[in-house]
Amino acid sequence: MKYTKFNSFKPLYESWILGKKHRSIFGKRYDISCPSTQQSICKIEEAGPIEVDLAVETAKLSFDQASWVRQDVHEKAHILQVTAGLLREKISEIALKESIQTGRALREMNAQLCRLPEWLDYFASLIRTQEGSGKLFIKDSILCIF
Repeated sequence: MKYTKFNSFKPLYESWILGKKHRSIFGKRYDISCPSTQQSICKIEEAGPIEVDLAVETAKLSFDQASWVRQDVHEKAHILQVTAGLLREKISEIALKESIQTGRALREMNAQLCRLPEWLDYFASLIRTQEGSGKLFIKDSILCIF
């Protein structure tokens, strides 16, 4: 696949905290270039200590207060499967972007990324079939039986 334009990238990628772009107070930016052409693709903004602390605190607060913690296991499984489907729809686009910015062969990126939705589907099925009667500890070992 030949590519000559990088217009699918935004000019600047900032931190994403609480569902919104967050400009860094630290403000250091890095240019991301395509390894094969050396053409600039976009810039990314480095998160400073303030942004990192804010992201960690809000993620923890969101997790503690979120309905996900209290949500029914079947609804969690459904969300994982829907996410897997949405990801499947975007794999070609994501693979192309990753290939452009890393220089890795597009064929390899597609093959690797195709596994991600499979993992989400796998864990969704584990949630649905979890029955909890297995012993977790036998001597010094932990069993992976759900």
